[in-house]
Amino acid sequence: MIVKIVKLEAMRVAYTHAISKTPETDAWEALVAWAKPKGFFDNPGKHTTFGYNNPPPRNFESPRGEEYGYELLINVEPNVNPEGDIKLKDIPGGLYAVTRTKGVWNIFQAWLYLNEWLSSTKYELDEENEPGLEECITPFVHEDEMIFDLYLPIKSSVK
Repeated sequence: MIVKIVKLEAMRVAYTHAISKTPETDAWEALVAWAKPKGFFDNPGKHTTFGYNNPPPRNFESPRGEEYGYELLINVEPNVNPEGDIKLKDIPGGLYAVTRTKGVWNIFQAWLYLNEWLSSTKYELDEENEPGLEECITPFVHEDEMIFDLYLPIKSSVK
């Protein structure tokens, strides 16, 4: 896996949150129902989609069968207003270690790789800028074909 260091700019996001046994799917369906008619998926480079566990499953390797949370975000323009279950917030941006993975079932292993990579660098986890984000690059394909960029918040450990 290749790890890049990326500065993510601050962004205004619309988001939805689900807690269930399938929160990624539930949050995705709610976000798509709101964002697709507004044309937000017509320009994925402008309206990127990120997600993260909130709260995370107790068993990351096999979360099926337990309830946990997932928050799904899409960056939007400042004039967008919240509606229904869709809320707005600002993400501060910052420095991230980013790696790409393919397939929903490979995300956990990719996060493990990023954390292992971090332990051998001049960086450390930026706990003030958590959580890590999962950017869905190819949202409308089968889950085995989905491509994700995982963003681990970092800061220099050199003082």
